[in-house]
Amino acid sequence: MPLDKLFSLGPGTSQSLHGRAVVQNYARFACRHVDLSPLPPGTILYPAAKPVGSVRVVRLPNAGVLEIESLESVRLGWTLVRVDAADSCPAGWAGERVAPIPGTETTTTVRWTFK
Repeated sequence: MPLDKLFSLGPGTSQSLHGRAVVQNYARFACRHVDLSPLPPGTILYPAAKPVGSVRVVRLPNAGVLEIESLESVRLGWTLVRVDAADSCPAGWAGERVAPIPGTETTTTVRWTFK
């Protein structure tokens, strides 16, 4: 899996009030689907971890098993505000804020074996 596919935004919900919209969706991390075999020993990775906003520092070993607890998903709340439509923003919405919704994060154990 390409590294740019590690993070994806899933479907969500929205509500609009007085020129503002609050949109919620899940950010999902696909750390367990990454093929580390092309990477040399000593490569350093920074997988997302709990608490939300933190990372783990992981150095790939020469051999053995590497097991980590990694962030799997978190629900995000996006606040959008109305702006004048323009070529760069034809829908007329701009992002004002994005923040994780407390208590919505999930983690998974990721395990790789190196020979």
